[in-house]
Amino acid sequence: MEMNPVDELKRGYRTTFITGITIIASVFVYAAIVELIKIRFAPFEGFSPFPEIEILRYVFLGIAIVEFFLVRFLRNLTLSGKTPIQRTSQESPLSSFIQRLATTSIMIYAICESVAIYGLVLFLLAGSSLDFYAFMVLSLIYFAIYFPRYNQWEEWINFYSNIYRTRYAEFLKIDFPRVPFTRDYKLFKKMGDYGESLVNLHLLKPAPDSDRGSPELDTPIARFQGKGNNEVEKVRYEPVGAGHALPLLYINKEQYFEGISPELWEYRIGGYQVCDKWLKDRKGRTLSLDDIKHYCRIVTSLSKTIKIQKVIDYIYPAVEKETTGL
Repeated sequence: MEMNPVDELKRGYRTTFITGITIIASVFVYAAIVELIKIRFAPFEGFSPFPEIEILRYVFLGIAIVEFFLVRFLRNLTLSGKTPIQRTSQESPLSSFIQRLATTSIMIYAICESVAIYGLVLFLLAGSSLDFYAFMVLSLIYFAIYFPRYNQWEEWINFYSNIYRTRYAEFLKIDFPRVPFTRDYKLFKKMGDYGESLVNLHLLKPAPDSDRGSPELDTPIARFQGKGNNEVEKVRYEPVGAGHALPLLYINKEQYFEGISPELWEYRIGGYQVCDKWLKDRKGRTLSLDDIKHYCRIVTSLSKTIKIQKVIDYIYPAVEKETTGL
């Protein structure tokens, strides 16, 4: 029997959470070992002190700093779907993603724990408990920053394809899509609310209490940068890594939109690549301030759309389970 997606996510997170707490407990076990050694071999001056211990101390500190950024890299790699973990043909996209999150979390735990181990090694070599406790505190700080939260896992749910559109692709081609009606009123209401949000986002529809538009769209995720005449000459997209920290979408040699992720850039509606097509349709035209603001709202709308679609894909299997005969 297929598990409810919410239950599957909770089970995966619970297992990972328990593993993390166990590894954190091991750090405190190291502290107990340090105190026992200090008592048993008092005055403890280390099992193998050597003059270069100061160099080793800085080496371990440097490695710990590098690992802080390594943890962030591993997490971003997992969210991008580029990890080497492959899902089997029997696994759902949700199961595959939960597996990646769990595996990456355990790797992160190990990295955070290793920082405390560096301190333990320094203590055993030179006998200074200050070395151990300094690295132990650093290790616990890493755990506090990178320990997974359940609400993060919910936000990170990411599917490789839209479940509904994939399952009913043939119906959609002939304009007769199947509309599943769930018996669960709360679930039906939730799906209806998400659908309404998507419609409002796609139409850039104003909020009921605002003449200026949806507050969500008034906080753009993209920014227009550079000096020039605002003319759309040649549209060129440069992802992260081409000498800049954020993706850049150039409209000419000097001016560009900043902050449009590859996922947004590749997003299509009705077969059209939205971010690309809007600009190419205006090639040779000078963008006004309103045009630039409008484009930024479109990009923000697409970003919100993608997030809602991921949530819908997350709960959609539950809709299929309890459909009516309509």
